[in-house]
Amino acid sequence: GARPWWGGLLLATWLANQPAGLLRGSSVLELGCGAAPLPSMAAAWKGPTKVLATDGCPAAVRAAAAVLTRNAAAPSACTADRQAWEEPPKQGGAKAWNVVLFADVIYSEEGAALLAQSVDQHLAADGWALGAIGLLRFGSSDIFKRMQRLGFAATELPVSPDVLGRAAAAGAALAGANTTDLSDSASAGAMEGRCKLVRWVRCSAGPSMWDGRDEAERLERQAKDYLHAKESAVTFADGWEPTE
Repeated sequence: GARPWWGGLLLATWLANQPAGLLRGSSVLELGCGAAPLPSMAAAWKGPTKVLATDGCPAAVRAAAAVLTRNAAAPSACTADRQAWEEPPKQGGAKAWNVVLFADVIYSEEGAALLAQSVDQHLAADGWALGAIGLLRFGSSDIFKRMQRLGFAATELPVSPDVLGRAAAAGAALAGANTTDLSDSASAGAMEGRCKLVRWVRCSAGPSMWDGRDEAERLERQAKDYLHAKESAVTFADGWEPTE
């Protein structure tokens, strides 16, 4: 969480390229924002009533708050606070958020279970979650079955070559950004599907939110196949990680 990762760059770029009213009237929560809450910053330009970037690490929260202060031009208020996934919701109470974001935050099976639990606790009954899932991460496949067991349906969102290119360019421009997932070729690496953008809604929300599709099993299988095809995977962020 000490520097931007590809999943965060991709999700933030995707959000930045969506219509201005995508999140109009919505409350937006980011889980596991790290020190660079790029998805929250992009979301703040899409009409939400409020945006809260959270992380379980106090040092990451302090860094995120400083980043938000230095980039406070967005029309919607965006703040940072501590929220551990294993703890009950701190702000707004249970199921109080219309949209929950997370990006490249899963590195273990336990982490996937805790993340799914936290999304379920925070997300409103008719809300939706949007996550960037790095497939070169242990535990990445687990998030799909964990969310499915909690009553969520998953849909993969298409990412255009333009968005991929813009995200790669942003990574190149940000000193210290970790884009190792793209080490062979920026566009080709992403086009291989190393990072998926996935939208979740509750099946109980009905036709207004859910069209009856659920791609969880396909996405879980892809994640497992991709990880097993590689000689190694990332279990934790490369480089310094704040611990307090």
